[in-house]
Amino acid sequence: MTSVVRPRPWVILSNEKHPFHGEEYLAATLTTTKRKEVVEIKKEHWIEGNAPKKSYVAPWVIITLKHGDIQEKIGKLKPGFLEKVVEDLKSYISRKKE
Repeated sequence: MTSVVRPRPWVILSNEKHPFHGEEYLAATLTTTKRKEVVEIKKEHWIEGNAPKKSYVAPWVIITLKHGDIQEKIGKLKPGFLEKVVEDLKSYISRKKE
């Protein structure tokens, strides 16, 4: 069986401190599926551009993207919004007991 994986949008979370910045990026998935745990992207979260549909970030779905795998930029999100996504991600991977 052969399957084709369609490209999906991702939100780049890493910054210049990420090892191999410019070659690799840490990213969370962008989805149109609303779930309790997702972070909603509102109009005011965009600095430029936007998503074609109502979108959310799933902070538990993380991947490392190679620079060559990035096909296009749809926009830029505000740093405060990205910090919220990172804080949610930390809650999923933290070893501290709450």
